[in-house]
Amino acid sequence: MDIFVINMEKDTARLDFMRKQLGDMGLDFVRVDAVNGHTLPEIDAEAFRAARPRDGVKSWSRGKIGCFSSHFKAWEHCAKAEGAHSLIIEDDLHVSSQLKALLSSTDWIPEEADIIRLEVSTNFVRLAKKPDVTVADRNIFRLRSTSWCAGSYILKKTTAQKLINIDKKRHCPIDMFLFSFEDSPVARELNIFQCVPAITQQDKYKGEGALSLGSNIEKLRKQDSPLVRRLKELRNPAQVVLWMKKLVLNYRRVRFQ
Repeated sequence: MDIFVINMEKDTARLDFMRKQLGDMGLDFVRVDAVNGHTLPEIDAEAFRAARPRDGVKSWSRGKIGCFSSHFKAWEHCAKAEGAHSLIIEDDLHVSSQLKALLSSTDWIPEEADIIRLEVSTNFVRLAKKPDVTVADRNIFRLRSTSWCAGSYILKKTTAQKLINIDKKRHCPIDMFLFSFEDSPVARELNIFQCVPAITQQDKYKGEGALSLGSNIEKLRKQDSPLVRRLKELRNPAQVVLWMKKLVLNYRRVRFQ
């Protein structure tokens, strides 16, 4: 399986970080030159936005332009790859040593799978009651709800070909485009699966062992801690009802291991 690592040319330390992790497993990869939305000429940024109008309220930030464009370039590589599936991964991911076992064969991949998420999600997600397959001590579940983060995923070649040909007017920020069932018609059309436990985790969510890599494609906004967010939600009756619904429907947190 081809591996495409999204990385800015100036970020040699981040590239070395990925090269060390993947190299220790004997895995080769192709570097995809990431797009820095913050350095795009204004005329190019405005052309991007004009081709991809949003709802009139939200707009494409420079960071979101860069992130989407970078993944789009990776899809183009995947669409031309020799194999039927490719791994797309950003350069700030902590990677489990079990990745090599997972990628040693593609026979386990469900035929209908368009995308298999390998990463932790920042939200609770709803999974199918039973996994479709177990491989490398991981269960592969069909994803039944919106999931956030697009740092690493296995993408089917034919799906990559479809993604790069979708009308630009349907484009939206990358996480939303691929994984938000509420916001993206494209996400609702895809057969998405989730690896449990997750086999990768972005450095900014790692906690102990994090390297403070942050994000240089999209600037991070200061966020409340998970505990503070939960306490705020408890003040909202609608959020409490939503919590109860998710509990009944077996929503769960996907952890990294």
